[in-house]
Amino acid sequence: MSAPVTPQPQKTTAVGSGIGSPQLASIRKRLINASFDSYNEEDDPTFIADENTEVSDSEDLVSVISTDILLSDATDESVATKRGDLTEKGVSVGQSEPEPETWKQWMIRHEIPRKALHSSIGPFALYLYVLGCTMNQILYPLLALTLVLFLNDFIRLRYPGYNAVATRLFGVILRQSEIHGYNGTLFYALGVLMVFTSAPKDIAVMSVLLLSWADTAALTVGRLWGKYTPQVMPGKSLAGCIASFLTGVVLCYLFYGYFCNVYSYVNKPGDIFWTPDSSLMNLHVYAVATGVAASVSEAADIGGIDDNLIIPVLSAILLYGLVYATKV
Repeated sequence: MSAPVTPQPQKTTAVGSGIGSPQLASIRKRLINASFDSYNEEDDPTFIADENTEVSDSEDLVSVISTDILLSDATDESVATKRGDLTEKGVSVGQSEPEPETWKQWMIRHEIPRKALHSSIGPFALYLYVLGCTMNQILYPLLALTLVLFLNDFIRLRYPGYNAVATRLFGVILRQSEIHGYNGTLFYALGVLMVFTSAPKDIAVMSVLLLSWADTAALTVGRLWGKYTPQVMPGKSLAGCIASFLTGVVLCYLFYGYFCNVYSYVNKPGDIFWTPDSSLMNLHVYAVATGVAASVSEAADIGGIDDNLIIPVLSAILLYGLVYATKV
């Protein structure tokens, strides 16, 4: 271990190795003074004075600066290594690692409860059809449900306390935009009410099936693969449109090819607007037309109106107009 070097007050210039300037001497003096301000040779039993030891100013300065650089590099390398380790683990520097997502959060993020409720109306509509329920039997319960949903939202949006309670109870089926606005369930009920009170029985059932299943298929497929296909409308992807088209085709075959034939006894004369005998379209052409109607109504954006109202009403108009135009 080399003996500490006692600063020499009589030196005012740095000497040696071609480095000799007042600025350099000043830097060296400040560095050494900072290190030995509290040092007292008399209190150090290990201090041995060695008059023969001479260290040039330049060597002292280079040694101090080199040591500082090495320590700085080592610190930077250590920080960089730790930062790289965190990056490889997917944790950004300066942020805590996110908590794992719970199953409930995952279901809400993917709107599983909302989609389940949305899709359940389709089987329910087919069940009512099989039972032979008339339009008048469906009208009053639908009207009552629509009024209850409207009054609930009307009160909810005017009383924040009630809104907070309702959101806590039914938040799993509400989107963020619906917390402070009318929710999609109201428009769903209103759309179903409108088609069942104004369209023929088969057109009304088909419109509800398209709303229940074709719209859900478009939403699911669009979120999964819509980013890989072009947008046909703002927020509407080609993948979603294809999904709604294919679902509409399948639903047409299912309803007209199976339910209308097997359960034909529940229909009164005039209940079924489209039949192969009364139209220029056969079932295959009509199925393709239904798929187009489903895709168009799902992608349509009319004045920002909720699609739960647009889809059943617009698809009913398109199907009714097409069947009416091809009547024989």
